[in-house]
Amino acid sequence: MRSMIKSVVCAMGFLLGGALWLGFALRFDDQKKLDFDPNIAALKGSPYGKVLVLMMQGKIEVYFHEGERHEDMEFLRPNTEDGHHEHGENCGCEVDSSEGEVDENALHVRLRRYFKRLDAFAHRKTDGGELSPAHKAYLQGVIEEKLRFAYELDPANYQNYEGLYLYLTSKGLGHSGADDDAALDLSRRTLAYCRQEEVDPSVWLTGAAAAHDIAYYMSQYPEKFTMEEADKALSDFDFCLRKYENLLDESHEKGFLVDEERLVLMMERASQLLTRLKAQQVYVRRSIRESEGVKKKNQITPDKQ
Repeated sequence: MRSMIKSVVCAMGFLLGGALWLGFALRFDDQKKLDFDPNIAALKGSPYGKVLVLMMQGKIEVYFHEGERHEDMEFLRPNTEDGHHEHGENCGCEVDSSEGEVDENALHVRLRRYFKRLDAFAHRKTDGGELSPAHKAYLQGVIEEKLRFAYELDPANYQNYEGLYLYLTSKGLGHSGADDDAALDLSRRTLAYCRQEEVDPSVWLTGAAAAHDIAYYMSQYPEKFTMEEADKALSDFDFCLRKYENLLDESHEKGFLVDEERLVLMMERASQLLTRLKAQQVYVRRSIRESEGVKKKNQITPDKQ
């Protein structure tokens, strides 16, 4: 009899302990207390991390072509959509328009195309067939890991942010669908991080890109936001661009050296973002106004019931 009572007490103790352990585990998980984000050698966010990420950084368009480079498509797939397609905002491809019209029969042009063709075939996929679901899932995991690691090393880097954002909002490489909510969270964290910068003007371009993506999310899901929230997002977008211009002017006044190629790249990005700002100022507000109009029509007052 005593042994049975002892067994029951022990069993109840184990059950109670297990329930308490599970309850606290779920509570700590909700509070993110169980998350472990190691920062080995304090690389993340450090100057060394910023240099390291530049060394490991690849072009964004490589991911859009499943590991192959866009500039090789005209040689590897000349008769496909990948070989000839229109470049748009979401393409992710860099276009070189500096050469203008050239004589295709000139010797130096033919030699250059020949060497480009050799280089393209050196980077081609050996299997020209469709990727299997398992291979796509593998690529998805590897690419996501690389993009997230690069972003963590330097969240203010424009290409790091854009690469991870485009990955989250794309539907290729094994994605069942774009994760717009995760992309929104990334944009908000990036904007908050960039707002701490007081020296480097390029950081504020990354912040402006994040602010643009927040505004774009609002235009896609206008029912979730008010006009005041939209105005705040557009104000953040405009503030980032003005802060970039102010810091760039200060760097010139103080004699800080800015690499010419980097300066040209920043000016191109700033011009593109300014164009997007003007478009979003119209598009976001219009989307929310239309959404608010639909809500008002759907509201049924007690008098009309």
